[in-house]
Amino acid sequence: MKSLTEVLEELEQNGYDETFRAQESGLCATKAGHVYPSGQLHVDESIRIENASDPDNQVLVLALHTTADPKLRGTYVVTYGTNMPPVDSAMLQQLDV
Repeated sequence: MKSLTEVLEELEQNGYDETFRAQESGLCATKAGHVYPSGQLHVDESIRIENASDPDNQVLVLALHTTADPKLRGTYVVTYGTNMPPVDSAMLQQLDV
């Protein structure tokens, strides 16, 4: 199984060079400085990474692009499971992941 770093590096090599962070109003593209509502985001790939020594320590990596600017592609990384922050949980529901 690949590490989080390996997954992110591979996605970046494939053009997913933006980093998204959840806010109540949508996902913020940190480099572009723009917030996209969930309706303007498309998930291209979903990758779950589990820590072999601690199954409760999981992350979910989403490779996505915006429909407003399809060339803007990036990753959204969230803690998966009971430790997931509420803003991330709400965003995943909106993205239908």
